Amino acid sequence: MLLLAGIFHMVSMAFSSAIAYFDSTAFGELAATGVIIRVFVKYLIPFFFTFWMFFFIYKIAPNRKVHFMTALQGTCFTSIFWELAKHFFGWYVVNVGRFSLVYGSLSTLIIFVLWVYYSSAILILGGEIALLLEKERARSPGSP
Repeated sequence: MLLLAGIFHMVSMAFSSAIAYFDSTAFGELAATGVIIRVFVKYLIPFFFTFWMFFFIYKIAPNRKVHFMTALQGTCFTSIFWELAKHFFGWYVVNVGRFSLVYGSLSTLIIFVLWVYYSSAILILGGEIALLLEKERARSPGSP
């Protein structure tokens, strides 16, 4: 199942990258499509894959039983936060960050390391939220 989570991660990133590429070229002008189709293709499909990736990580990867609702709540927070961070980071790299002036040909490596750092921080933050929700569930008097 963790292999499936990794596949969902790669599909989400590839889909977002392909849409951004096609949107920036005249080859696949996404702006000519309707607003609903544009939002669906650019945001909802990658969010779907991201959501299931984090759900598999939070539900299956821990070495103890995690309740479905706890994993779902942690996944919702992490998925939304990660997708927002992905779009903001992409905007920052394209419009604000001038990495090639400082790092030259190593700028791609620096950008990759920064994204891995931000992604891992979001993953751990979501895991901490799921842990706190699980502890609160165990403390509540009506919990199974």
